[in-house]
Amino acid sequence: MGEQSIQKLERISALVDGQLSEDEFSQALADLESSPESRAHWDTYHLLGEVMRSGRGQVRSHDAEFVSRLLQKIPVN
Repeated sequence: MGEQSIQKLERISALVDGQLSEDEFSQALADLESSPESRAHWDTYHLLGEVMRSGRGQVRSHDAEFVSRLLQKIPVN
């Protein structure tokens, strides 16, 4: 993965966390608009947050295989 791709992913993560300056916010929105990869990461970050907040059995509709793999990687308390 190239440096620009890593920077995009970090910007998307910071956007999800509400940690961007105005300029970074605009760039993150442009990345989301122009990049299917960025939109996929946006969705994944939100899915992770949803799983962490709501527990293993209450995940909204997503790709079942992806959710299954994700749940296997999350430790049970």
